[in-house]
Amino acid sequence: MKKLLNPDDSTSQKIMGIHGMSGTGKTTIAKAVYNEVCAQFDQSCFMEDVRRMLSSENGGDVALQTNIISSILKVDFQVRNVGEGINIIRDRVCRHKVLIVLDDVDERFDFDRVFGRLDYFSTESRFIITTTDKRVLIKFDHKLYEPEEMSHEYSLMLFSKHAFGADHPPAEFLDASEKFVEAASRLPIALKVIGSLLFRRDMKFWDAKLAELRSIHPTKVQERLRISYNELTYYEKQIFLDIACFFVGEDKEIPFYMWDGSGYHPEGGIDSLIMKSLIKINERNQFWMHDHFRRLGEHIVHEDYPQQPFKRSRIWSNEDALEILRSGGKARRNYYRVEALRIDMRNMIEGQDGVVPLMKKLPGLRYLEVAYGRLVGDLKEALPKLRCLRLRHCSSVPANFSMEELTVLELRGSAVRDDWQGWKGLILKGARHLKVVDVSSCRDLETPPDLSPCPSLQVLNLSHCSAMKGKLPISNLTELRQLNISRTHITELSGGDNLTTKLQKLQTISALDSALTSLPADLQHLSSLKALEWKTNSRNAINVDYNRLLLLPAGLTRLTLSRTVVANLSDLEDLEELRFEHCPQKASIFEDIARLLKLKILILRFSDDNHGSDQDDRRAITMLALPPSLTRLHVRHYMHREIYFPSLVGLNRLTELYLIHVGFLEIPSLNQLVALETLRIFEAPNLVNLDGLEGLEHLMYLTVENCGALKTIPSLQSSSTKLQKLVINRCPRLTQIRGFVKLKPSLPSQLIRIRECPSLIIVDEEGGSSGQDTARTSFIGAS
Repeated sequence: MKKLLNPDDSTSQKIMGIHGMSGTGKTTIAKAVYNEVCAQFDQSCFMEDVRRMLSSENGGDVALQTNIISSILKVDFQVRNVGEGINIIRDRVCRHKVLIVLDDVDERFDFDRVFGRLDYFSTESRFIITTTDKRVLIKFDHKLYEPEEMSHEYSLMLFSKHAFGADHPPAEFLDASEKFVEAASRLPIALKVIGSLLFRRDMKFWDAKLAELRSIHPTKVQERLRISYNELTYYEKQIFLDIACFFVGEDKEIPFYMWDGSGYHPEGGIDSLIMKSLIKINERNQFWMHDHFRRLGEHIVHEDYPQQPFKRSRIWSNEDALEILRSGGKARRNYYRVEALRIDMRNMIEGQDGVVPLMKKLPGLRYLEVAYGRLVGDLKEALPKLRCLRLRHCSSVPANFSMEELTVLELRGSAVRDDWQGWKGLILKGARHLKVVDVSSCRDLETPPDLSPCPSLQVLNLSHCSAMKGKLPISNLTELRQLNISRTHITELSGGDNLTTKLQKLQTISALDSALTSLPADLQHLSSLKALEWKTNSRNAINVDYNRLLLLPAGLTRLTLSRTVVANLSDLEDLEELRFEHCPQKASIFEDIARLLKLKILILRFSDDNHGSDQDDRRAITMLALPPSLTRLHVRHYMHREIYFPSLVGLNRLTELYLIHVGFLEIPSLNQLVALETLRIFEAPNLVNLDGLEGLEHLMYLTVENCGALKTIPSLQSSSTKLQKLVINRCPRLTQIRGFVKLKPSLPSQLIRIRECPSLIIVDEEGGSSGQDTARTSFIGAS
């Protein structure tokens, strides 16, 4: 596949196709290739599940354009229409050498409608398209890769890993294992799930499942996988179907609260589904499910009433929702079977006014998600079983629906105001089961809602409510776990005396770019607090008493602060991440950091208002003994002259070092960073050398920009087998890059960016030079 891709050949085709039936490893191959070669491109993105993204309820072409543009340009961007998306891609994306992977593409994908034209992109850009339908690719000049059937040896190994937790089966199970491998047609996804099903089961169970598997035709993959579904408990089946229909790619937290409120025992159910290889939780805490299982779940829901969507338990497609809207608003019948409904009304004209009448006819509904709707009307105690209500960017929101059983109330980006009657409903009806309130990005809310009648509340998200100001009363929220008031104008967390004694379950406080001028007294007594993010916006920074020493709870694992001096920083023995904006240049802070033996991420950003600080404090950073547990270190805006960087001895786990706008003269002990993969130095005008660079055997990315005093870069030969990208920019006194002549053959020219270095001469290991003019034309990348 990498040979077919051939990213260094500008005459090669731009589109690579991976074709095969579901479950054969197309996505796995695409991800592996992407991870191997993405560094050879200026920008890259991996778009998963394009087929689903192109469905109307998920935004179609505009959603795909939005995600691609945001990923390539590294900004949050919302495309308003297809034409705008094409213009942005042509003018801003196509200027880069890009790698774009489009995973799981079907016949609805139209390249020209999403990207404009293929010839907008440079000859070195590449697209990888995975599909089960070869017709998707025939319209392009493309290269095709079709995964071969997995060998018997590797099929047996994959099966054994899931059935026994080992590469090979025990002798007494060898014959049966080989029979399962052949019965599963060596299909990777089937080997995983069937192996997981058989884990720690007796031979009698094995024999029964083998007979069942053999009775199913080899081409009917979903029916084979259904064997595992049939073994689930009732509650596990409900959770599985919900994930398949609604929650793939969603954070697990919201549905967890709904399932808990419905009595589905989600903690054990989710663990069971993971153990059976039916779902995964990815690194972003989101549900992931193989496309085969998602389709299986949708098929199970669909098969009961294929021609009557209003009788199904779950409705997730806009087409089915529209059909119900057309008939349901006028029909007299109630739809008792419908438990969960999702509808996206973006670009929908027909049916806008039918949502509220439909909601009245859904007495069994426990999950409702509406996006971009206009929900006008009186619900009069409708939705008695509703557990989770998610209204996103709705222009109007009903108020008097039943709230007695509600566990999740999400009104993200919707038009609710302080006088919304739903707040009174919470008070009058006593929402005793409510666990989550998310009104983030509700820009019309000016006053924090009174949630004192919600004693079970665990998650409160008010972030990006830009008009919200004043005090937030939280003393009655004794079950609160997560609080987010970032980018609001809330000035105080109020609750009278002994506030912290009432918040003993609080785990996270996020107040980034907020107006919060102080934290609760006795904050150190919040024994459950694990994450604290407090950074006051510039407008309110003058109202904060930064001279007051802050005492923090000892159990913190993540901490972000601005300007504040922490009295007990060295006592935070569990701290793994420390981000200090406008870090005070105090010797005590640097001494404390050295004692944080679990710290993995350290980001220190200083400010220009420290220029007048004491000379001893300015030099204190040179005495900082960095903890050996560090994996990432960023230092920004430390411009004092004649200051040396702290010793790096002992940092055997550090993989990433950023120095941005710093005045250090040198970086001592650089060769001690045996695990370093990324070194980026931006604007270090006093840096005179990079001694030790030649010893970094695992270095993959090196960037040196705006270093006016730098004269020589040592040999990179020891890094030649790992180095994937070299950027050197605006270093006017740089005269030598030693060993570059030998390094260049192992590093494609597209990955070398050397610009605005007028004094540069390339020097080989024997001391010979290529000559300045030759260096500029042969080795210096075009701007």
